[in-house]
Amino acid sequence: MRGPRRQARPVRPRRDERRPGGVLGQGCALRLIDLVVVGTPSLFVFAGILSLAASESMSRVLQDPSWTALLAAIFAVPVSAPANALTIGRSGGSLGKWIFSVKVVGPHRRPIGFRRALVRELDVWTRGIGLSLPLVSLITMLKAYGKLSEGGRTAWDKTQNNTILHRRWGPRDQLIGALVVGALIALSVLGRLSG
Repeated sequence: MRGPRRQARPVRPRRDERRPGGVLGQGCALRLIDLVVVGTPSLFVFAGILSLAASESMSRVLQDPSWTALLAAIFAVPVSAPANALTIGRSGGSLGKWIFSVKVVGPHRRPIGFRRALVRELDVWTRGIGLSLPLVSLITMLKAYGKLSEGGRTAWDKTQNNTILHRRWGPRDQLIGALVVGALIALSVLGRLSG
């Protein structure tokens, strides 16, 4: 005769279990990483094509560093959108999302595909970053953060019925995130000092 059955212990979530939710700073940092890694090469290609097709007056505008910086800030997101959409659509992530343990999935927890990811990237640019226009972007980012805070999803992800999954962050993840963001800030400062 066997003894009494033991009740199964409750299952504790594993550290790498993905869960919905997120942090605003994390989203900004991963977007910055994606812009630096994908946006910079994309902007060089875009600038090369633009300089070949530009008129003489447009060429003079492109030689002015302040105009070049403004145009780069405005066009970094839409120019890099196809490359980001390709990686997000196929795998659910990008380099920035991988570093910060974030994944974009559809209603069945699968990657969303290129077309939906491209629409999402352009929605982030228009509704989330306000076409990268200085004052407009501040207003749209605050509005997007309000939507994220009240419902746990941004307007563009709610429209597409996407879920953003986040892995619980441990000390190693925090260290990697801090090092990557610190390196990006250092590169930016060094670029300003050398220019």
